[in-house]
Amino acid sequence: MAPRRKAEDELTKAQILDAAKKLFAEKGYHQVSMRSMARELGCSHGAIYYHFSNKAAVFTAFIESGFQLLNARLTAVMEETSLTKEEKLIELFRRFLTFGIEYPHHYEAMFHLKDDELRHTVHASYESFQLFGEAIQHLAVKQISQRDAWSSLFALHGFVTFFQRRGQTVQELKVMIDHHAQFLADSLT
Repeated sequence: MAPRRKAEDELTKAQILDAAKKLFAEKGYHQVSMRSMARELGCSHGAIYYHFSNKAAVFTAFIESGFQLLNARLTAVMEETSLTKEEKLIELFRRFLTFGIEYPHHYEAMFHLKDDELRHTVHASYESFQLFGEAIQHLAVKQISQRDAWSSLFALHGFVTFFQRRGQTVQELKVMIDHHAQFLADSLT
């Protein structure tokens, strides 16, 4: 066992979240404890409590960091001035697909959550889908319904879920990602 760190300030929230991500992915939420996170980090569990009140707070912070990553990617597309609406729509789809493949642990936690203790985070995923759906409606060349926008989201979600389980990288899937993004955009333009 690695020697434990003695001071709480040596341990950062980012380090805790990195260790938690690994453990949650390997063992699932219920099999991870603050003590198992501490063992993974080589510190006392008190050092983790210095930053987080409990395991649910660690998990919630992990999910929030995923939404920050995803939203930053999507906001960058929406703020891009050199792209047409159709190009933005395609790029928006690409970025969503790429995020899901690049960050499988975040994506899984963000959009496949089943735990009652963490139900409050489901609201964040609904809000994210809602904003994304509104962006799709805004970028679609023809007027589309909210139902059409949500259907596009479900198609993206299905793609990510299918290919995550196969363990392929973004580079391996680049042609499929580009094709899927174009295919969905064509259905909305």
